[in-house]
Amino acid sequence: MFRNYLKIAWRNLRSQRAYTLLNIIGLSVGMTGELLIFLFLRYHLSTDRHQANFDFNDWVQRPLTRNRSATKLAPP
Repeated sequence: MFRNYLKIAWRNLRSQRAYTLLNIIGLSVGMTGELLIFLFLRYHLSTDRHQANFDFNDWVQRPLTRNRSATKLAPP
Protein backbone atom coordinates (compact mmCIF):
# COMPACT_ATOMS: atom_id res chain seq x y z
CA MET A 1 0.00 0.00 0.00
CA PHE A 2 2.83 2.37 0.83
CA ARG A 3 4.39 1.52 -2.51
CA ASN A 4 1.21 2.66 -4.26
CA TYR A 5 1.33 5.98 -2.41
CA LEU A 6 4.91 6.49 -3.59
CA LYS A 7 3.92 5.74 -7.19
CA ILE A 8 1.05 8.23 -7.09
CA ALA A 9 3.27 10.88 -5.47
CA TRP A 10 5.96 10.32 -8.11
CA ARG A 11 3.43 10.68 -10.93
CA ASN A 12 2.09 13.90 -9.46
CA LEU A 13 5.59 15.31 -9.04
CA ARG A 14 6.45 14.55 -12.65
CA SER A 15 3.22 15.95 -14.08
CA GLN A 16 3.31 19.22 -12.10
CA ARG A 17 6.98 20.17 -12.35
CA ALA A 18 6.65 23.92 -11.77
CA TYR A 19 4.53 23.46 -8.65
CA THR A 20 6.96 20.81 -7.39
CA LEU A 21 9.96 23.05 -7.99
CA LEU A 22 8.26 25.92 -6.15
CA ASN A 23 7.53 23.67 -3.17
CA ILE A 24 11.07 22.31 -3.04
CA ILE A 25 12.59 25.80 -3.21
CA GLY A 26 10.28 27.04 -0.45
CA LEU A 27 11.12 24.05 1.71
CA SER A 28 14.86 24.51 1.23
CA VAL A 29 14.69 28.25 2.02
CA GLY A 30 12.68 27.55 5.16
CA MET A 31 15.01 24.82 6.36
CA THR A 32 18.08 26.98 5.66
CA GLY A 33 16.59 29.85 7.66
CA GLU A 34 15.77 27.53 10.53
CA LEU A 35 19.30 26.14 10.51
CA LEU A 36 20.86 29.61 10.54
CA ILE A 37 18.66 30.71 13.45
CA PHE A 38 19.55 27.54 15.34
CA LEU A 39 23.29 28.04 14.80
CA PHE A 40 23.07 31.71 15.80
CA LEU A 41 21.23 30.90 19.02
CA ARG A 42 23.49 27.98 19.86
CA TYR A 43 26.57 30.18 19.48
CA HIS A 44 25.21 32.98 21.65
CA LEU A 45 23.83 30.71 24.34
CA SER A 46 27.02 28.68 24.65
CA THR A 47 29.52 31.48 25.18
CA ASP A 48 31.44 31.66 28.46
CA ARG A 49 30.04 28.43 29.88
CA HIS A 50 33.56 27.25 30.71
CA GLN A 51 34.13 30.02 33.26
CA ALA A 52 33.20 29.82 36.91
CA ASN A 53 29.97 31.67 37.77
CA PHE A 54 29.13 32.03 34.08
CA ASP A 55 25.53 32.94 34.88
CA PHE A 56 26.72 36.18 36.49
CA ASN A 57 28.73 37.32 33.46
CA ASP A 58 27.36 40.07 31.26
CA TRP A 59 28.25 41.24 27.78
CA VAL A 60 29.85 44.64 27.51
CA GLN A 61 29.24 46.35 24.21
CA ARG A 62 30.50 49.66 22.94
CA PRO A 63 30.42 51.22 19.52
CA LEU A 64 33.53 50.90 17.41
CA THR A 65 35.14 54.20 16.54
CA ARG A 66 38.04 54.72 14.24
CA ASN A 67 40.96 56.67 15.63
CA ARG A 68 42.55 58.52 12.71
CA SER A 69 45.90 59.05 14.44
CA ALA A 70 46.22 55.36 15.32
CA THR A 71 45.94 54.27 11.68
CA LYS A 72 49.15 55.98 10.58
CA LEU A 73 51.98 53.55 10.06
CA ALA A 74 54.87 55.98 9.74
CA PRO A 75 55.37 59.68 10.45
CA PRO A 76 54.96 62.00 7.44
